[in-house]
Amino acid sequence: MRLLGNKNLLIIGGSSFVGRHLLAELNSNEYLSTYCSNEIRKGIYFNASLMGIKDIIKENDPFTEAILLLGDTDPDSCISNPQKSRHLNVDSIKVIIDDLLDIGIKPIFASTEFVFDGTKGDYIESDKPNPILLYGQQKLEIENYIIMNSSNYSILRFAKIYGMDENDGTLFTNWIKVIRISKTIKCANDQIFSPICVDDVVSTIFSIVNLNLKGLYHVGGPSAFSRIQLLRLLLENSGIDDKHVLKIESCGINDFVLPEKRPLDVSFNIDRLLNDTRLNFLHPSDACKILGSQINRN
Repeated sequence: MRLLGNKNLLIIGGSSFVGRHLLAELNSNEYLSTYCSNEIRKGIYFNASLMGIKDIIKENDPFTEAILLLGDTDPDSCISNPQKSRHLNVDSIKVIIDDLLDIGIKPIFASTEFVFDGTKGDYIESDKPNPILLYGQQKLEIENYIIMNSSNYSILRFAKIYGMDENDGTLFTNWIKVIRISKTIKCANDQIFSPICVDDVVSTIFSIVNLNLKGLYHVGGPSAFSRIQLLRLLLENSGIDDKHVLKIESCGINDFVLPEKRPLDVSFNIDRLLNDTRLNFLHPSDACKILGSQINRN
């Protein structure tokens, strides 16, 4: 999918995982992208703690939407230094949003499944958030700030995003590394979510921009799984027998040593997104077939 018409994107946080994949699908004349710690090709340095949007663009620049991908997205990192993460994830983002709205640029904000407490699952957009993670609380505060200050916005709550590149450090590829060096994997059987391929996240962003969709959307994969179901799906498509070749130690997600208790079922209902965009997403079983062939080749 490509951008349609006279669209020019400001991508704030282009060095992020989603940002890098988004930039790979864009022509250089379709966007301006920022980075802070990790330099990117043709990127503009932007330190949200010290700078404002008006330091890098002018009011007459032809940007129509800004994709807000900047922030600390690691829940453990956020709770380890609440003051630092709040400054980046809340205080700085509010200033960015104020600048965007003042210039007349539509914000498209990347939020998270962790705005929910995980007691229900199959969450729809109208369900009341109740985050138990600090990271989720920070994201929800920005959601509410945007809604309170503008009617021209999109909020995209991302489910767990995975990639297909062997060294990208995401869900399946991390397991592949463990499979190659270990005979045992400890895996949670009670955490349920709606994993989505990063390429489908990029397609969603294009659709939101091209169709000028507004409001709140849940962005997740077509089905919900527990972690252990996904691991077994990967093993099955790799021809690995988890009873003899690799041992899975089943446990609860909160049996791991974590600084905060994790929500259990944050799975999404994505009917609204699919109805409005007519997109089709990669099913994890098909992703595992592709990744399984990578394991077999190596």
